[in-house]
Amino acid sequence: MTKKALGHYRSLLSLILVAAMSYLAIYLLNLFLANHLSEALYGDFSVGLKASIFASTFILLGTNVSNNKFFQEYRHEPNHDKLHTYLKWNFSFLRKSIMISLSLMILFSAAIAFLHLSKIKIISEHHLAIYLLWASPIMAMSLFISSLYKSNRHYFLSSLFQNFMCYFIMLVLFVGLALIINSDLSSIHILSVVFISFLFLLTLQIFIMKKTSPFLFKAIRTALFFKAKFSEKNWRTTSLFLLANSVIFQAVCMMDLLLVELIHHNENAIGWYAAVLTISGTNWLIENTLNGYLGPQISSFIKHDQKAELQDTINHVTYAKMALLTISSFLLIFFSKNLLGHFGPSYVAAEVPLIINIVASMLSGFFSASAVTMVYTGHEKSLMTFSLFQFFLLVFLGSIGLYFFGLLGIALAGAVSSLYKLIRCSYYMKKELGLYPW
Repeated sequence: MTKKALGHYRSLLSLILVAAMSYLAIYLLNLFLANHLSEALYGDFSVGLKASIFASTFILLGTNVSNNKFFQEYRHEPNHDKLHTYLKWNFSFLRKSIMISLSLMILFSAAIAFLHLSKIKIISEHHLAIYLLWASPIMAMSLFISSLYKSNRHYFLSSLFQNFMCYFIMLVLFVGLALIINSDLSSIHILSVVFISFLFLLTLQIFIMKKTSPFLFKAIRTALFFKAKFSEKNWRTTSLFLLANSVIFQAVCMMDLLLVELIHHNENAIGWYAAVLTISGTNWLIENTLNGYLGPQISSFIKHDQKAELQDTINHVTYAKMALLTISSFLLIFFSKNLLGHFGPSYVAAEVPLIINIVASMLSGFFSASAVTMVYTGHEKSLMTFSLFQFFLLVFLGSIGLYFFGLLGIALAGAVSSLYKLIRCSYYMKKELGLYPW
């Protein structure tokens, strides 16, 4: 094994450690909530959290993904004026987006208050997701800072903040709150914990940046006071195309759970399927964590016409994913009934949908380097087309599957739509870029 390959696997090993810690935090958080909330309220929390993440993707306007492309490109230039100009534009773009989102939420809250005072619909009757949307601007800022860490090749810290710390902080606060109030948790408790968790996380990210990444901290500080006329056409166009892809991706991630909420006749099914996604989420977490190592390097390889080195890096990342996903999937399937039983006796009814999700996420991970490569090589439009087809395929098959087969139907719909997109991306990657997913 070459020294370069050893370097790849050493970096990947640190990310695997974060992925393991993250999954443990996510699993324990969901397990704790499933045992301290009703099945319906636990399902509402899962939908609400996904809705907040979806909203934060809109607020970011693709800037978190474009950071990995442009920041990586400009940081190696001798003169950092272009980097500071880009960051200044980025902050300005994000600030306007946050202000618009806050204005909309204030208007929306005023409408809810009017309905309450008019006794048309009281506040407690609205879905929890509506109130969790207030946390989305803070989530967006936290995701933005994590993307800057990743762009500066602090992969470990980026993954630690984005995948582990947010859930760990929520877990600690929920457990502490349950011990203090000594009763079941309510919607107000959930809202308070989610809001405080992300506010604390954002503060922690900025504080640690100053200590561990002085270059990044200095670049941000300089950019805030940097005076320059910037050309934003290319940045804006790229960011908006990346936004479209991110929004579709997040829509796909939440659509199966949303369809269960809207279509399934049993209100407890939303809680069961939330548990399914939590457990099978191990594979998605492994995939996304290791893809996070690959993404920011692609732009640099392409810029310097190092296609062989890029293919070599893709191979190492994909081989690591294949090994981990195969082991993870075997263990999850073997202990599937036990894992579901931890959430409650009734959750075992979702064992078969869980197994389908596990197998689908494993196979998707084998091909997922293709979608990441398309993002960072300027093929966002084609990826958006594939993603849109995946979304509509999931809605169509999922609606029919849920109506006739329940949770089994939505699990199969998710598997088919996901595999279609990634196999299509792999074919495109080979044809247009001359690269392979492994």
